[in-house]
Amino acid sequence: MVCAGKTISQSSLASGKTLSPPRSADSKPRHKTTAKADLRSSGFTVAWMTLVVVLVFLLDTASAKVEDSSTCLLIAGVYVLLGLFVYCRQRGSAGRGSARAAVGSRKSGSRSGPALRPASGQERSGGPPGGAAGPGGSADGGEGALVPNTRVRLNQLVGQAAAQGDAEKAGLLLANLSSMGWQSEAASYNLVIRAYAKRGELRLAEEWLQRMEEAGVRPDEHSYVPLMGACARAEDLAGAEAWQQRMVERQVPASTISYTLLIHACARFGKTARAELWLQRMIAAGVEPDAAIYNSLIHACSMQGGVKAAERWLEVMKAKGLEPSVLTYTALVDSCAKALDVPKAERWLESMQAAGIEPNVVSYSAMINACAKVGSLARAEHWYGQMEARGVEPNAYSYSAVINACAQVGDVPAACAWLDRAEKTGAALDGVVYGCVIHTCGKVGDAECAMMVFRKMQAQGIKSDIAVYGALARPFAYRGDYTSVEGIADEMEAEGIAMNDYLLYTLLQAHSRAKPRQSQRAEAAFLAATKAGVVPNDRILKVLSLAVGRARCSELARCYGDRRFVR
Repeated sequence: MVCAGKTISQSSLASGKTLSPPRSADSKPRHKTTAKADLRSSGFTVAWMTLVVVLVFLLDTASAKVEDSSTCLLIAGVYVLLGLFVYCRQRGSAGRGSARAAVGSRKSGSRSGPALRPASGQERSGGPPGGAAGPGGSADGGEGALVPNTRVRLNQLVGQAAAQGDAEKAGLLLANLSSMGWQSEAASYNLVIRAYAKRGELRLAEEWLQRMEEAGVRPDEHSYVPLMGACARAEDLAGAEAWQQRMVERQVPASTISYTLLIHACARFGKTARAELWLQRMIAAGVEPDAAIYNSLIHACSMQGGVKAAERWLEVMKAKGLEPSVLTYTALVDSCAKALDVPKAERWLESMQAAGIEPNVVSYSAMINACAKVGSLARAEHWYGQMEARGVEPNAYSYSAVINACAQVGDVPAACAWLDRAEKTGAALDGVVYGCVIHTCGKVGDAECAMMVFRKMQAQGIKSDIAVYGALARPFAYRGDYTSVEGIADEMEAEGIAMNDYLLYTLLQAHSRAKPRQSQRAEAAFLAATKAGVVPNDRILKVLSLAVGRARCSELARCYGDRRFVR
């Protein structure tokens, strides 16, 4: 960016400092520089021509002594042509310099205020000539005339700051450059709005939308989509719908981008009726749904196990001439899994293969999970074998699905074998996979195996969570081993994980099953947990009465303020 021949750094723009007026184009130093350049050009040309004459004279003298004089004449001709080329080039450069000086003089005489313009490279790549506004509108946002051909450069500077996640700098650049007369458009403001929305700062993003409208720049669909996306990420479906409705009220043309985002948000929250309502509004607005829209609707049905509704939307999709994808069939398999309909899930997976669509790891994992939900370990292992046979690499979810099938039938050796198999393949395992094995061990009361798997997980450097600690403590609680459960609770708190109601229930269960019963420890654990914010439920109060007796449980409930067990 050049301001009358002087470079303006981006840091000075971002800091909001006032720039001093540049030297005008007809100032004396500029004329002196031009005159000196002309003198240097003329002197260089005269010297070169003199040198050429001397060389020609010498070559002519030497040609008398050489039998083949044509070689000397050829060399002399090359020197002459080279001299003429340099002379013409110097004359052309001097002419262009004079023309630029004249144009600068005319501009400085007609423009009021500081003369701000982009560098020559930016002029060639800038917006329309004459500072005319582009299709997205423009805003001067400041005093004086607009600086022509600055829109592209402004978007580059603002976009660089926004890409680095520096929304404040992006906004400051847009404000400062606009006040200096640089051209802006809807895309300029959208960059700042998107930067704030990406960080979840909806209030500031909304403020920039308001500033955009006040500057006379008309918002477009891309101005509202970041706000809708931020609401969806914050699980604020009503907020996302409100922004879509506002866009419709402002008569901003909408495309599949905004409708897809909204319908997908409804699908993610399992709001099938809302998703279908927005599809109807989309069609009424003249926007034709694409395959992504129908995939979102089928996904919404799968979230609730609505197999028939998902199949109905697939038929509508095909009737529209849209080809189903791997996402479409995977959602259908998942809906069957949630409905515990394994045969239909297998038929849809086979239909996908028959249609020439290769299932991916998500498709096979959904199928394995469907088998696991009904406790069919054999079918789960069968589909895992099919996945490997087709060259699809399993992931952590695939292994956890198979191990979950082992848990359903209480097959601890099989679960441990699948864990060892996953570790040998080098798959990126997480706490969910190890938690499934620990859960399997806890389900059959194998506390030692559960602890061994837990220590193996820690050796791998995998962080645990409250669910894993709960599954680990359960088999020890069943046998009344309260010391082990208390040790697990202490280790959990040392990792900064707070106790919840399930782990408190498991700890009190260990105290109630101990021989002899540990009433005082149970009471102390209950008081410490409730003081830390754990809200006792019916299960906790019931196991507390088994540990300390019903009378003492009533007194503790009275102290807590809960009258469910107060007589």
